[in-house]
Amino acid sequence: MPKKQKMINGLTRKDNKGPYTYQFNFKGKTYKGTTDCYDLESAKKWLLKYKTELSLNNIDLKANSSVMKISHVLKEWVKYAKVRKLSSLYIYNLVARINNHVIPIIGDKLIRQLNNADMKTIVSAYMDNERPGRWKHIKRTAGGCNNLLCHLSGLITFAEEQDYIVKRPKFPFLEEQEKEKKIIPSASLPAFFKALDDMKEAHFSLIVRFCILNGLRESEARSMKWSQIDLYNKTFKLDKQKNKAFSGGLDLAPSMIPIIISMKKKTEENNVQSLFLFPSDTKTGYRSRNYLVALLNKLTIQVMGYKMSTHALRRSFITNILIAGVDPFTVGTLARHKDPKTTRRYFVPQQEAKKAAIDLIDKLATGS
Repeated sequence: MPKKQKMINGLTRKDNKGPYTYQFNFKGKTYKGTTDCYDLESAKKWLLKYKTELSLNNIDLKANSSVMKISHVLKEWVKYAKVRKLSSLYIYNLVARINNHVIPIIGDKLIRQLNNADMKTIVSAYMDNERPGRWKHIKRTAGGCNNLLCHLSGLITFAEEQDYIVKRPKFPFLEEQEKEKKIIPSASLPAFFKALDDMKEAHFSLIVRFCILNGLRESEARSMKWSQIDLYNKTFKLDKQKNKAFSGGLDLAPSMIPIIISMKKKTEENNVQSLFLFPSDTKTGYRSRNYLVALLNKLTIQVMGYKMSTHALRRSFITNILIAGVDPFTVGTLARHKDPKTTRRYFVPQQEAKKAAIDLIDKLATGS
């Protein structure tokens, strides 16, 4: 008889042939059957969708789709989002935008009746600087309007999956003005790191170094586990990555190694039991983004004179090594970008480099 593979996340198959089968328990009942999927990733997605449907049906989420108003769908989406354990901030923002900038404008109409004209009305009302009421103080930007449309699109996508809507309306996204991309230039790095160490915030200091010296995204740095660090080989690996094609270890920046060793010794001396390098106060999770943002704002105002986003640290990593002469292919590999165009978008040309380029062409032209 063909042997079954070891079960992975409730999925298995026989001798690498045939579709993946599933087996799991829910509410005291065992569910098993076939996914009709022949690759693991597709089977995982199928099983997640099936489990989600079971959860939604269990809390009686389904309703008469022909009379579903926007507010009704919004309440159901909140239940769905909590089952899926979506970010509480994302849930709050979506609900706030629908309740403040959609329903007051077009009314609490049936979700099936939403059309292209409604979308244009929402955009026009949002961008109206003369709009009365408590929202007149809001700065009207194309980016803010597009964020509103993205949240509304998420709600309508949910309504489509639940068969509450017949035809999806078109979303008239606005063209956004490109924002100035801020970085910490290489000339400012010594002062930046001195001020960083003077803050005497060990966790914050190492998170920032992971971003600016190894090019990690802030979420990747904050959620770093001890199991990902290999001090013997002076490398680390990433568990979850945006670019699924990337695999393998990355070299730790040499200046970070003594800091990590010191932190590990203190952890062992204090008998702190945590999976994470940067545990939260509860010791069951890792440091929040709010912790990083608050300290980064204080630091960048002190050194640069203005606030910078957490992603500016990763952008600084990419820009500085490109200016230093590292070839774009290597930079793209270190940044774990699948497309070289993505690396190009991160690059912020510096004024000194622009001036040097003009001086160079001038010397070539004049023969001096």
